[in-house]
Amino acid sequence: MEAISPKRTVVVKSIHAPCAPTVSIGMPVYNGGIFIRDALEALLAQSFTDFELIISDNLSTDETEKICREFAARDPRVCYIRQPENRGAVANFEYVLGEAVGDFFMWAAADDLRSPECIELYLENIGNAGGVFSTYAVFDRKDSSVNILPVPLLSSANSRQKNLSLFFQCLTTSAIYGLFRRNVLLELFNGRSFDWFDSYLLICIISKYGLNTFKTDKPAYLAGIYGSYVVKPFHGDYLNPWRYFCAALPFAVLGGPTALLSHFKVIAVSYFINIRLLQKKING
Repeated sequence: MEAISPKRTVVVKSIHAPCAPTVSIGMPVYNGGIFIRDALEALLAQSFTDFELIISDNLSTDETEKICREFAARDPRVCYIRQPENRGAVANFEYVLGEAVGDFFMWAAADDLRSPECIELYLENIGNAGGVFSTYAVFDRKDSSVNILPVPLLSSANSRQKNLSLFFQCLTTSAIYGLFRRNVLLELFNGRSFDWFDSYLLICIISKYGLNTFKTDKPAYLAGIYGSYVVKPFHGDYLNPWRYFCAALPFAVLGGPTALLSHFKVIAVSYFINIRLLQKKING
């Protein structure tokens, strides 16, 4: 894994204000030209405006560069970096985190959307926790349908055991796109890459610093898909859940019998997904 560069390169950026922004948003992207304009518009339309938006382009071959340079030229909060080579997804996620300067940090995907109040709501509800997330939905761009999904209600008022148990029962990996204290992510995210790592990172945050989640009338975050969600294993063609299973096992034990049972289900779910991936490969 490449080390995080301490300096930005190939940047299109207006000069920062003297004070660092409260929030940093990191958008790692590769060939996101089809949807990235909508994602950027949604971020720049936030009711909370004291943020920087760092876009790290993994050497896209579509219109991503053109669109990002356009946004960087029009808004001083936008910093666009085009990498000299494709660093891979994990290194790109790590890069935008390493470039951030705000006290709070949020990853953003090029095909996702946010409500205008998203960041404001997150800041109001993070409290003393390491991170915060809320009601969210899957937005299918193919038919414009919105499917609101459940989020486990985690709180600093709960015991650590209860929060872990609730999370294992409803493995909300989309919470990785919530808002976090930057120093918490810098401590816990070290560029490791294995299947279900996003879940493992969230479990570590819940266990050590806490993760607040809350319900809203409308989803604050919309995860974009096109027709169906496509699972992409970190290595090879198929999921390998064992590294995650072993790393998260002590937390599942701490969460109690229900959490432990849910943790074992991840193995079954992974191999069910592998069967579907095999069938897709066979069918061409």
